[in-house]
Amino acid sequence: MTDEVYAASRTKSARRTSAEMEECARFLIDYAERHGSVTVRQLYYRAEVEGLPGIDKTDNGYDKIQRQVLNLRRAGRPPYDHIADLTRWMRKPRTFDSVEEALQETARLYRKALWRDAEVPVEVWCEKEALGAAAICVGIWTGNRVKVNSRSPASSRLSATALHLKARRRASISAAEVA
Repeated sequence: MTDEVYAASRTKSARRTSAEMEECARFLIDYAERHGSVTVRQLYYRAEVEGLPGIDKTDNGYDKIQRQVLNLRRAGRPPYDHIADLTRWMRKPRTFDSVEEALQETARLYRKALWRDAEVPVEVWCEKEALGAAAICVGIWTGNRVKVNSRSPASSRLSATALHLKARRRASISAAEVA
């Protein structure tokens, strides 16, 4: 056995101060407000890039942002709809109490098909379910189809899309030839 003596070392990193926590909270709230529905992962990456105190590129740094966003949401800052969370989907058809109510909702949701006659169809593809809410918002604003893949897109999905695009292109060429 040796007589070496080892000095004690820190096992935990320093905690953020209240001021640092509030600085981070302000940043997260402002960023979510400016950029619409964002994911916790987007907030984490921005916070890490901006060099917010105590946020580093580790699982621990991500966990800090995740906990802080949850606590902020529960406190009403920011509103729940500023943070995208597509990990839990509710699937239920929309129902109405009357034909009039259904027509009012239809009129409210009407969007002109601005891309209908485009030479090339436009689609928004997203490779992460967590970013699906943002992609869906883009699709709603632009009137384009949105495809959210939880993993790498299945070859059958890619093939079906390619066939659809090919058929649409053939149809538009045929229509142009007839005219």
